[in-house]
Amino acid sequence: MRPPVNRSLLPLLAAASCAVWADVRIGGLGDAEMTENVRAHVTSSRETCAATPADVRRIGSIERDATVLGAPLIDAYLDLRPGQPYRSDDLAAAQRALADSGFFRRVQLVPECSRAANGSIPIRVELEPMPRIEYTAGASMASNTGLRLKGGYRIRRFNSRGHRFTGDVMLSSITKEIAAEYRPLRDPRTHWMTFSGGVLAKDTSTSRSEAVRAGFRRSKRIGPALQRAWRLDLSVDRFVVGRTARTSRFAVPGFSLDHRRTGPGLHSDHDRRLALEVRAAHRSSGSDASFVQAVVRGRWTRAVGNKGQLRVRGDAGVTLVDAFADLPPALRFFAGGNDTVRGFGNESLGPADEGGAVVGGMRTLTASVEYQRRLPGNLGWAAFVDGGNAFNGSRLQPAFAAGVGLQWRSPAGPLALYAAKPVGRFGGGVRLHLDIGGDL
Repeated sequence: MRPPVNRSLLPLLAAASCAVWADVRIGGLGDAEMTENVRAHVTSSRETCAATPADVRRIGSIERDATVLGAPLIDAYLDLRPGQPYRSDDLAAAQRALADSGFFRRVQLVPECSRAANGSIPIRVELEPMPRIEYTAGASMASNTGLRLKGGYRIRRFNSRGHRFTGDVMLSSITKEIAAEYRPLRDPRTHWMTFSGGVLAKDTSTSRSEAVRAGFRRSKRIGPALQRAWRLDLSVDRFVVGRTARTSRFAVPGFSLDHRRTGPGLHSDHDRRLALEVRAAHRSSGSDASFVQAVVRGRWTRAVGNKGQLRVRGDAGVTLVDAFADLPPALRFFAGGNDTVRGFGNESLGPADEGGAVVGGMRTLTASVEYQRRLPGNLGWAAFVDGGNAFNGSRLQPAFAAGVGLQWRSPAGPLALYAAKPVGRFGGGVRLHLDIGGDL
């Protein structure tokens, strides 16, 4: 029998979530368009500017409307300088950067070839801003979380420097969360900072917890595929795991590298991702335990023939800690569920206490191999094998499961239903895993 956890944060969560949902309105949604006019201007510039020899064409003056966002921010997205060689590909890249920024509904880069002089071609930048305020709402469902509802409030342009604010409320049968994020930009294409805070209540089959959190993250893009981040997370957690109830405080600095290559389209057949995260805490900084933790995650997707796709996933983690009992559930490793080993309940795998309750481990190793094949009508089927576990020490006792699934690639995101059966020493019956709408 688990001791009761203090529920003092739940009324705050409920009141705040009701207040937000009472005023939710959907408006200003959608991404910036790469309009036909933009394509036409960029594509036809070679012909329109044919009177100027290609080897002497240069970018001339750049005229832009800086009434919504400051000129330095727009120039950072453009990455064009007067006097540089004129290339249509550079204009197309600048246009895409502005469209992908999330600030503008419509973007046009117009080369004023009729005003060209001495090889210099003026560029006119026409921008139609997105609404400054956005309200969002969404719903999804998964076996791990049940029905999830989310409402959000966004300030796309907090000021002329492009700072952003985000507030979200998430409600499900397992998780209730209020989170806020403020993001100032340094170099909007490569370098940004994030200040975050929130309140979280979570109740799973293995633990119950309430947490107040605040954090700072400084991220930088290094090249086209690699992102680096430094972070500091502060938290106060009240939690119950097994027969143990604790209140813990942590100041956790961390570092991460994320390498990602993604093919074109929403459902790409050529993706790969490798991420490393290292974080640590020490009692001398006010934390209730000293630890070092490292996690590596890998994803790999490749096409197999015209209609097939092979997906491989692997996660590994290790923690060195002086007092494991003081670690909250968020800093422990569990396995089982949609994202680790299907065929088992969410977070149902891992070391157990004397009473048989799963309390999580200091290490984890999980992997999955899945073959998917497309069917007519955006449908598909899948066959997979998952394996792994959370554990302590050096002895891994992996749990394995195999199964099949039916998928639908909807315009709004994937819908998948899997049937998985444990095999080997962790035997059991068939378990269904549902995932509608993916991550919110």
